[in-house]
Amino acid sequence: MVSPSDLTRFVACRHLTALDLRVAHGELAAPAPPSTDGPPTGLAAALAARGHEHELRYLQKLRGAGLQVVEIELGPNPGTAQLRAAEQATVAAMSAGADVIYQAVLLDPGPAAGGDPSMAGPWRGQADFLIRRSGSRLDARSGRWAWWYDVADCKLGRRVSPDALVQTAGYATRLGLLQGVPPELLVVVTGDGQEHEFPYRQWAAHAQLLRGQLRAFVDDPPTTRPEPVSHCGRCRWRTRCREQWQEEDHLSQVAALHAVQAQALRAAGIDTLAALAGADPGQLQEVLGVESAERLVHQARLQLSERRTGRPAHRVLPAVPGRGLALLPRPSPGDVFFDMEGDPFVGERGLEYLFGVVQGGVYTGYWATDPAREQGAFEQLVDRLVAVCAADPQAHVYHYAPYEPTRMTALARHHRTRVAEVDELIALGRLVDLYVVVRQGIQIGKSSYSLKQLEDHYWGHGRGNAAVTDAMGSVEAFERWRREGDDELLEGIRAYNEEDCRSTEALRDWLEGLRREAGGEACFGRPEPAEPSRRAG
Repeated sequence: MVSPSDLTRFVACRHLTALDLRVAHGELAAPAPPSTDGPPTGLAAALAARGHEHELRYLQKLRGAGLQVVEIELGPNPGTAQLRAAEQATVAAMSAGADVIYQAVLLDPGPAAGGDPSMAGPWRGQADFLIRRSGSRLDARSGRWAWWYDVADCKLGRRVSPDALVQTAGYATRLGLLQGVPPELLVVVTGDGQEHEFPYRQWAAHAQLLRGQLRAFVDDPPTTRPEPVSHCGRCRWRTRCREQWQEEDHLSQVAALHAVQAQALRAAGIDTLAALAGADPGQLQEVLGVESAERLVHQARLQLSERRTGRPAHRVLPAVPGRGLALLPRPSPGDVFFDMEGDPFVGERGLEYLFGVVQGGVYTGYWATDPAREQGAFEQLVDRLVAVCAADPQAHVYHYAPYEPTRMTALARHHRTRVAEVDELIALGRLVDLYVVVRQGIQIGKSSYSLKQLEDHYWGHGRGNAAVTDAMGSVEAFERWRREGDDELLEGIRAYNEEDCRSTEALRDWLEGLRREAGGEACFGRPEPAEPSRRAG
């Protein structure tokens, strides 16, 4: 039996579906829930709870609008008989004209039993909501009643993904058969509480095509191999696939190698990291382009060297004005090293719960453990940065990756405070993203360019001591603190945040050392300071 969720996973990765089928057939044991690898178990539970809370908020909104809601009861691990009864209860609620049907059960026996021939059946689904509609639709007369229902599904994300629409269209297909007329709209309620409507007719054919492909796959599963896709980060098979890639020396291990480039390399007879490391960049220029061939071959060589020697490997890229190491401002005593922690699943827009800075060797954290405190903590941070730059006109604020300036800008506009100050810090180049410096200025022998991977070069193995070890671990610890109130969890987050701030400072110093070794001022310039604006007051 398959579901719309199976369909979205099939769209994301055929190999995932092949592995799930082997579990269904008893040929393979399902992996344990991910813990340190992939999304943490506690975070997965927290996300499930957040999703349920999101549903309940929308349910309360509908009830608050005076709509009659019928909830369909379905216990855990239901059998076919329970599913049939639940669908019959759903149809009965539709026939009675309920305004809203919550947790509607939709069941199709599949083509072998006279069901929808486009279904890879038997097929089951449980839609979050069916919303009653009425009006002057041209095809409404063909329906069973003087009204019809549209499907509404709640998603925690704040943007509507194609997966969400494919899944919702899967519910809508069966719903159309039950009510005698296809739904008019697919409604996705995003995590910020917004309702997004899409015409079902625009997605019906696409969803039917995908269901047909899934049915053919289920009937006759082909041989598949794992390939990196965006779904990997939240897939339960991630560890298994990664181990297979390591055994095969898969090209996916080469940092920043895109799937299209990997396909081109395989067509040219290069299908492992070692083979790419041994290639002549000049002979791959037609395959990858001049710059990409040079970069990717050297990337593979660095990773192969580090794998064989166990020692961190790096390479300084040739100097280019205004790029890489030339983006480093001259160090100044007032320099600040900055890192933020945020939970995207709190409320309707997320929460930035810790703003950490290190200056002059001293760490300061500005906490916002609930949404009511976020504005005050943000204002303290911005005021601190503005004061630092006023006291030391040569000072800069260093961070790693674009999260910090992006969220600062969003917070200023959301809270309507410190907008001009944040804009000026950015416009004057006070915020320096060391990730850009690294990606444009050096290469390292790692499959990832995360800050934690870089620490090998300036701190060595095992320097990090925080109980929380990465950003998702910070979110998991914060979610646990919200549930349990254990302040040791906050201390773990604080230690992790401080470590990242200090790591950012150590990275800046290491990059400055590489700059000096590679020729210093004779090869690399410094960014030109921007002129401050003249703001009244």
